[in-house]
Amino acid sequence: MKHMEKRTGARHAIAVVGGGIAGTACALQLAAAGHRVTLLVGAPLSVAPVEDEIRYYALSPASVALLSALGLDVESLGACRYTDMQVWGSQPRDGLHFSLADAPQSLPALGHIVGHGRLLEALRGQADAALECLPTFAQAVHFHDDGVQVDCADGDLVTADLVISAEGASAVLREAAGIDMTGWDYDQQGIVANVCCAGGMQRTAWQRFLATGPLALLPLDAQRASIVWSADGMEAERLLALDDAAFGVELTQAMQGVVGDITVESRRAAFPLRAGQAARYYGDRLALIGDSAHLVHPLAGQGLNLGLGDAAGLLAALEQHSRDLPRALKTYSRRRRTAVEDMISVTDGLYRLFGPAGPSFAELRDAGMALVNRSAVARQWLVARALGLEGRLPSA
Repeated sequence: MKHMEKRTGARHAIAVVGGGIAGTACALQLAAAGHRVTLLVGAPLSVAPVEDEIRYYALSPASVALLSALGLDVESLGACRYTDMQVWGSQPRDGLHFSLADAPQSLPALGHIVGHGRLLEALRGQADAALECLPTFAQAVHFHDDGVQVDCADGDLVTADLVISAEGASAVLREAAGIDMTGWDYDQQGIVANVCCAGGMQRTAWQRFLATGPLALLPLDAQRASIVWSADGMEAERLLALDDAAFGVELTQAMQGVVGDITVESRRAAFPLRAGQAARYYGDRLALIGDSAHLVHPLAGQGLNLGLGDAAGLLAALEQHSRDLPRALKTYSRRRRTAVEDMISVTDGLYRLFGPAGPSFAELRDAGMALVNRSAVARQWLVARALGLEGRLPSA
């Protein structure tokens, strides 16, 4: 398996609970570093046909590099790269335009849009070949001085030196460890669907801030896009109740025609929007990653990127303090919680800054965006924040 040769000196037997993208990637990284890993994947994998996929992620360059180090070429999985971003409120001409020239380092793309199913299927295929995978859930966990025991839903017992919760927002292990999760609801739904844009996507990620919430179009190819339309409760219900033709008209009007007429090509779905994070990302012989540790508003597309960053950060801390597990876990928690808190502050700040406001504020906002657009330094800072490029990319 490409880039998966094992290092010498395995230090821990590790159980990763949760077979989503972040959990599986974390398990693969740990196995490649020489740890003995068991992955509790939950239910058997069921991947919808490509044409039915409506769940997409915007992978940052750091995430693409991490996956490449695991032997995955995201473009071979159908990922579409984008080289530009256009963000505006009232009028496109008054918005922000970011390009590769604004990135703080040389990059082939600002990001890649990839489907959930194909990425997870590829990672799980790697995991099946590289480590022990169990099709079961964690039902309970018992922490002891000399190890951890995980009681599985199928009756099996898994013992380890360290257990990692990648279970999602409703994490059994986090609750068992008594770690609080604090956050807030945005009282919004994120509506997702696939659409066709007559004017073409131009390798650009488009985002407009509406009074009812942000609307993003993410390129899937030259003509097609994935939408994420964040809307207040009643507005979301109204949009979901429209037929495809009427919904396409609303989309075209909301995007002010920047990609031409928009037609709907898939079913629509919606999910509630929340933000928050755990009081700490560790317990006795426990680490939290991904949605088990934090939730962010999707307007910057950083949810999965943060989860993959957790996986890389945990491995780095374990390598740094290989003989001191408690110190490694505290180091991991301190570093990652600070990084995630910064991103939550950015996304929540943008949401509140560009949320419902009167005409006078909209004029001030547009003037500020135009001013930023004229400053290369300001654009570079914003791109670095949006793409999580403050740190070095992992080597392949």
